[in-house]
Amino acid sequence: MAWQRITLDNSINQFDLLAHTANPQAILDVTQLDLARLPRQVKAVLHSNAEIFHVPDLRCAGSIEANKALAFIAPELRQAGDISATHAQMFEVPELRSAGNIHATSAAQFVARNW
Repeated sequence: MAWQRITLDNSINQFDLLAHTANPQAILDVTQLDLARLPRQVKAVLHSNAEIFHVPDLRCAGSIEANKALAFIAPELRQAGDISATHAQMFEVPELRSAGNIHATSAAQFVARNW
């Protein structure tokens, strides 16, 4: 099955948002989306070009690409695929328990709990 790149913004209804986030073959550009609208569990890849990537309620995600973010904040994130936030000076995932590769090479502040 081919990957689907989908751009989301705040005009999307909640039903369609849930359908897209449940699709593990989707790459979702969430740059223009209020990230507080994301469900707690996302199977899709999340991509953002925003300077701040703050997902307050996200607990489980596929891979996350937020390479333009200067701050990467995911206070409830517990499980993820690869996380790429190469320009993030602040990288905070205090509840993270498992993830693939984490690329936070510019982080002056890196917060992750040691389980």
